[in-house]
Amino acid sequence: MARYLEYMLRIALAASLSGFLGCNGKNDLRNPISPTTQAVNTVVPSLHPDWPSGGETLETGLSYDARWSSKDVPEDLPLDIRLLDIKGTYIILARSPNDGIERFTVPNVSDGDYKLVIGTTIDTKVLPAQSASFRIVNIVAPRIPPPPAPMDVVIGAVGDIGWDEGDGRPSMARETGKLLDNVKWFLGLGDFAYPNGTINQFKLNYDPFFGRYLDKTFPALGNHDYGTAGAAGYFEYFGTRTRDFYYSFNLGAWHIVSLDSNLNTSRMQSQIQWLRNDLEQNKGECTLAFFHHPLYSSGQNGENTQMRPIWQSLYENNADVVLSAHDHLYERFAPQDANRRFDSLRGIRQFTVGTGGATLYEFKGINPNSEVRENKTWGILILTLGQNKYGWEFVPIARQSFRDFGTGECH
Repeated sequence: MARYLEYMLRIALAASLSGFLGCNGKNDLRNPISPTTQAVNTVVPSLHPDWPSGGETLETGLSYDARWSSKDVPEDLPLDIRLLDIKGTYIILARSPNDGIERFTVPNVSDGDYKLVIGTTIDTKVLPAQSASFRIVNIVAPRIPPPPAPMDVVIGAVGDIGWDEGDGRPSMARETGKLLDNVKWFLGLGDFAYPNGTINQFKLNYDPFFGRYLDKTFPALGNHDYGTAGAAGYFEYFGTRTRDFYYSFNLGAWHIVSLDSNLNTSRMQSQIQWLRNDLEQNKGECTLAFFHHPLYSSGQNGENTQMRPIWQSLYENNADVVLSAHDHLYERFAPQDANRRFDSLRGIRQFTVGTGGATLYEFKGINPNSEVRENKTWGILILTLGQNKYGWEFVPIARQSFRDFGTGECH
């Protein structure tokens, strides 16, 4: 009985003692323990800390050594190391024989203030819960990072590629094709095989340089691809890589739409209605559309006004980026609406990338909102599509130096 009273006295005295934790190194021991809401009947022995009490930060997933002096605890009582939150919910980190040292692992708890408690666990029949006293150390659990965003997707894009007009001018597709080795996907912006898009011209003028990327290609139809009836060569060559004249798909956090800018009025109306439905079903995502004929251009082909209703539908549904070709040059526009008006809040940024291999064109003027223009360099546009953002870089072929790069945010 005297021993029990002496022990109760030591419990009361223990509440005034200093903290108790000691760090003896870290190991990669990652075994989070599920929380429980049972009553905490925990008292703290007299402790001799190896590090200052309170204020330290413990890292989730790592392990630490706790050290203590066990002179105040009966030898037959085990020790618990517990993590206690502000609601009183605790997690048992370790249960140890009373031998003065125990290793515990910090579980993946939410960030916040916690109490780390070391002490004895007594059956309530011997020591009622209301009689328990203990000294605690406040620690700040490190922030658990949010779930990772979908990985950034790196794509390449270019059009006007497999040049061969029989006039002796060389195609630079041999060089631009080398730039796609490090991209995940390729968006083909039309006019793949000159002059008429026959299956033989695809095999001779396009496949030797871009054919190895077929399994990661998403194409859009150009006017030269319609040189055969119904774009037969285009559909034969790309096969299952193109689902129809227009289609959509998702890459990472982005919704991508491939459109046909060659359609007559009635078929264009059908495409516009399909586009509106498609965008309505994919709200909340960043959106990129690609098609051959650009609405805006400072090049010799000029604007393609048949694409204005398409642009308006994209604009109304908060699309972010449009890629085109047709003019054999590179041009980047500031975000704008379907009527040439600059719009930093909802405007769509257009890139014209007709630098895939065909002979380059001259500029005939400077359109409103045109920010960058280049017509002496072949190359591809590389886009990095991330969560609510994108980055771009125009990459030239070997021995040419023009570059354009930047970043933007989704609406």
